[in-house]
Amino acid sequence: MIRHLLRCSLLAALVAVGCGTNRRVDGPYQACAPGDGCAQGTVCAGSTLPASAGYTGNLCTTGCNTTNDCLQDLSNYAAICVNSQCYIQCPQGGSTCPYGTGCLTFQDQSGNRIDLCTP
Repeated sequence: MIRHLLRCSLLAALVAVGCGTNRRVDGPYQACAPGDGCAQGTVCAGSTLPASAGYTGNLCTTGCNTTNDCLQDLSNYAAICVNSQCYIQCPQGGSTCPYGTGCLTFQDQSGNRIDLCTP
């Protein structure tokens, strides 16, 4: 009986420890959920694009002042700084955005059209 209780206690302890370490880790510019980990120094943050225009959701990204601050991680996708946050631009030629994001058109303060991959 004591051996059985000891095994059950050990199993419960292992399960409890495992629950704290089994969190999902997403790649840069991937859509994420609050509490997910993000790779390569990025963090899961809400979009800084206008929610009133339908831009909502979280992605693994970093803050920025210029495009040079953005991690250029993905081939075929250029990362740019928009509204103090890094996003990747939609691919040319009608390809789709990676990592659970979609291509949406954003208009900057100067009226320029920018196609961004956003969650």
